[in-house]
Amino acid sequence: MNRGGDGMAIRWWIPVAAAILCLAGCFRGAKAPAPEERYVLEYPSPELPGAAPLSGALRVGRFGADESLKTTRMVFRPEPFRKETDFYNLWAVAPDSLVTDFLLRDFRRAGPFRAVFAEGEPQPARFLLHGYLEAFEETDGPNGRAAALAATATLFDLSRKELPERILFQKGYRFEEPLPEKSARGLARAMSRAVERLSAQLVRDVHTAAARREGEVGAEVLREPH
Repeated sequence: MNRGGDGMAIRWWIPVAAAILCLAGCFRGAKAPAPEERYVLEYPSPELPGAAPLSGALRVGRFGADESLKTTRMVFRPEPFRKETDFYNLWAVAPDSLVTDFLLRDFRRAGPFRAVFAEGEPQPARFLLHGYLEAFEETDGPNGRAAALAATATLFDLSRKELPERILFQKGYRFEEPLPEKSARGLARAMSRAVERLSAQLVRDVHTAAARREGEVGAEVLREPH
């Protein structure tokens, strides 16, 4: 005699079952989020064949960077006044660390430097290289997409007491390389070429300035009366 109750129960379960089936269909149709992909630079270290060896050691300080570059996400500038980041394509580490690590590698492999130390290592060094990263991004201009790299580097001679004499140079560097393909891998390849050009120029500039300073000191010693 409880037929009315059974009918109520059946009517109550019908919308619940329909909702469950609808949700199941939605989950089956939903796409899984794209996995993150991380990229690094790849390029050969520059060489200085025939360069005169230096007697002073060099320390490569960690580069600073604009706040907008303190992220591992790839940065893209689609037009003036706009800057965006890629949610799925990232650098292995932040650009300032990436550039510092490769420059340290390249200065050590270049040859003419007596020794090359990283920031924080206890060994003394006469010369100190500091830098600041201003651009490390993909741009879209009249000539198509390119990897844009901009940095300022300062070289110090720590053997001098006065600040004006300590500064050997402060230079700005800017390089652009076209993307071989419109993809994150294309940006990584183009940026590798841009950093390779920065590294080659910086290694030459640092060696030239340091060698000139060491030559000046040698000339001063020769001029001193005995």
